This record gives sequence, structure tokens and C-alpha cells, in this order.
Amino acid sequence: MISDTSSDISNSSITSNSTNFNLKINLTKYPLLIEMDDIQKNKVLMNFIKNGYKLYEEVIKYKSLQSDTIDDKPSVLDEKTSSEIFDFMNATINKLSKDLSAKIQSTDEYIDKRITNLVKESVDKLSSNITQINSAVDRITGVSYNSSIKGKVVEKSLEEFLTNEFKYSVLENTSKLASSGDFILNYNNTRMIIESKAYTNDVDTAEVNKLKTDMNKQQINYGIIVSFTSGISKHSVFDIETIDDKHIIFISNPNNKFSNEQIYNEVSLGVRILNILSTRTTNISVNINKDKITECADKFRIVINNMSKLKANMNNVKKEVDQTIATLNEMEISFRQELNNITQEVQNCIQFNEWKQFSFPEWLINKQSDKKKYNTYFMINEVCESLNIKSTINSLGDQIALIKDNNNIGYIKLLKSKTSFVKDCDCKLELELNEFSRELLIKLINM
Repeated sequence: MISDTSSDISNSSITSNSTNFNLKINLTKYPLLIEMDDIQKNKVLMNFIKNGYKLYEEVIKYKSLQSDTIDDKPSVLDEKTSSEIFDFMNATINKLSKDLSAKIQSTDEYIDKRITNLVKESVDKLSSNITQINSAVDRITGVSYNSSIKGKVVEKSLEEFLTNEFKYSVLENTSKLASSGDFILNYNNTRMIIESKAYTNDVDTAEVNKLKTDMNKQQINYGIIVSFTSGISKHSVFDIETIDDKHIIFISNPNNKFSNEQIYNEVSLGVRILNILSTRTTNISVNINKDKITECADKFRIVINNMSKLKANMNNVKKEVDQTIATLNEMEISFRQELNNITQEVQNCIQFNEWKQFSFPEWLINKQSDKKKYNTYFMINEVCESLNIKSTINSLGDQIALIKDNNNIGYIKLLKSKTSFVKDCDCKLELELNEFSRELLIKLINM
């Protein structure tokens, strides 16, 4: 066990108890040991003890060589030699402590540097992967994050709308031509420049002046500037401006509160307004009631919005109807399957016996062939009906079975010479065609 003390002890003292040792060290003389944890401290001190012990062995050997005989070899070091050994140990401990601290510091610096490099490498690799992914998305979708690409997307979608909306007009994409706007549309012999914007901030006055300059250079009197993602400086969401013979319609979407579909429809309205303005003669001045046009544009926007809602509702209703039809089809299939199952169960419950052709006896068909049997049969049949008994004659016409509550209660034999009634194979009665036999038959059946 190793313990420390702050008292001034010139030399280390070792107290022995069997194989256990208590080592007291003045840490003020060995300050590097204070900075170590217990595991490091124990490891260092054990190394010091081992090295000191080796040194001690060397001293013993040295003293042995100085002695004249082996018997004169000192078994215990004198005080001076012990002091020299401990001084040497102290110097060695300090040196080893400094070396160990230097190694620990060097190791810590290496670990910190390595961690920093690994983090940097990971961040650089991650950034490179993100860049590659963004590039791949750009190549696949044709969309980037910069405003110029966003503008191209808006420009492309507007071109598709104008192409479909004005199928019989001439539309020219002039976005790559100087001083020509994005499109030049010839609608009903009215040529107009259309400029589209997709800015985060409002379109400034310089952009508006550029459109006016382009109209002058192209000698076109009509223009539309439409901002899909922001407002237009000094203009309302739908505005019109007339300078000399130049007419410009401004369509904007501040705070992105309108859908692209609404913006497209306002562009369509603007094209038609400019076409109306172009029909005037050159000698007629034009007075435009901007407030009234703005009011009409607001109403138009409301109508378009309601139409969009109606369309959305119709789509929802269509989805519900389609879902209902699909459910009904599934139910019909299920019902048909159940019907087939029930039909199969019914068939399994029915046992079909071979059918044999039944032929009535001659006397039952032709009364004249045997009047006695004929009359007897109908008397018996009348009695059975009155008693709610079923009577069945066989094909030979010589035996009538009597059945009550699905149980055979007896039979009647019709022979040429006589007619007899047999009940439960125990009672037998010959019958005559008279009232007495009729009453007697009733009583016997009811027995």
C-alpha cells in the first residue's frame, strides 16, 4: 500500500509487515506525482522500486568485491550507503516523472490533433457528399437554389401556360435576346412584351424602366411584367400604367399569397385588356379608370379563386365517388362469393336419388276398367284428406301408403277380390264400399 504525506520527511521510510509494505513519500519533493491519478502513481512508484532494488543489488555486489572475503560482505548497508541509494532513487524518480509527463503531454497533443483532423476530414467528406447530392438533384430536376434558376423555372411554366392559353397566337421566347423581355406574344395582331420575375424582394423601379426601354427598342406599345414571388415597387397587385402610347400591366404576388394558377389567369386577363386597348384608332385618346380596372381584377381574382375551390371540391367528390364505386365493386364480389358459398352449402344438404318414371295404374286413368277399385281409392283418399293424412299409391296400383307427420302409419291393399287395411303390421281389416267401412276406417286410422 502506498500513502502520501505533506510533512517534511528527509528520507522515505518503509515499514515492513510480513509481505505488505507501507511507503510514505513527501509529495512536496516530488510534485509531478501530485498530478497523476492513483493508477499512474502506483505504476510509476512500482517502477521506481524495481529500479532501486536493482541498484541496491549492484551496490551489494560492489561492496562484495571490495571485501577481502565473502564472509566480510555486509548483510546490511551502512547509513552512508543507504543515503546515497535514496538520493539516487530520488533523482531517478524525478527524471522518470518528467519523462512520463512529457510522454503524456505528447500523447494528449497527438490525440487532440488526430481528433481535430478526423472531424475535419468527416466534415469535408460530408460537405462533398451534400454538394454531389445537390448537383445530382439539379441534373435530374433541372432546378437549383439560386434565383436565376428559379427564374428559369417560372419562365418555363409561364411559357407552357401561354402556349396552351393562346393556341392560335404566335408566342416567341426572347429571353436569350437583348432588349426583348422574356416573351413577345402576338395576340389578335396585338404585339406585347411579357417579362416574368421570381425575386425574393420586390421588383424595383430599375426593372420596370428596363421593360419600358425594351418596348421602345422593339417599337411595341404593350407590355406585361409579372412577379410570381414578390410585389412590384410602387404598384398594386394588379395595376395598369399608361405613358404616351405605351400601356403596361403589372401583376404581382406579395408574400406569395396567390397560387400560380391565379397569377396565370391574371396574365390572361391582362393580355385581353391590352388587346382591347389596341383596337382604338390613333386619333382617339384613351382615359383609363385604373380604380375600376383594379376593382374588376379583384372580382376576377375572386371568381378564379372560387373556380379553383370548386375544381378542388369536384376532384374531392370524384375521389369519393371513385372510392364508393370501388367499395361497391368489392361488396358485389364479396356478395357473389357468399352466394356461391351458400349455394354450395345448399347443394351439399340435398341428396339426389335416381329418378324413375312413374306410371299411374290403368284403373285410375280409366274408371271403366275397374270401377270398384276406382271408387274405393277415392273413398280412401277422401278419408285421408279429412284426417290430414297423406296417401300415396304405388305404380302397380295395388297398395296405398298412409303417412302422418312424416311417419308411415299403415297401408291399404287393393286386390281384385277385396280391399284390406293393414296398420302397424298388427291390425288388418277388409273394407267394403259402404258407409260402415268408411267410419270403421276412420276409427282404425285414429287408433
